[in-house]
Amino acid sequence: MHKVQGKNGKCYSIEIDDSGCEIKVYEGNRCLGGFTLSCHEEDYGNYESFDVYTITHMNLGEAKRNGLGRECLKLHKKEFSSPILAGPNDGSKSNDGSYLIGDGPGFIKKMREEGFVCRDKWDGYDEF
Repeated sequence: MHKVQGKNGKCYSIEIDDSGCEIKVYEGNRCLGGFTLSCHEEDYGNYESFDVYTITHMNLGEAKRNGLGRECLKLHKKEFSSPILAGPNDGSKSNDGSYLIGDGPGFIKKMREEGFVCRDKWDGYDEF
């Protein structure tokens, strides 16, 4: 578990499962929510491949707007060194199950600007 302090001054823990597909945020022993990601392998050529994660669900419940979503993605990038994608902001639901609603479009836009979410699987690949 990774300990972080929210913008509200409270202490939280972030846990990422071994596959990188589940990120959970806790306050004490209580799970407040988190992210679900799908993972698939992309061929890079020359017999090389890399994992790409796509956010399919995100909900931090009462803990949102405290910087915890950013901390979750920052920790995932540090631990897995793989691109993270998110669905389009066009009202459609992608084949992979990703789409943006509510606060999602603004959050993802900001995370793309900060480099935690890629625009496509090749965006920033050299960083990983």
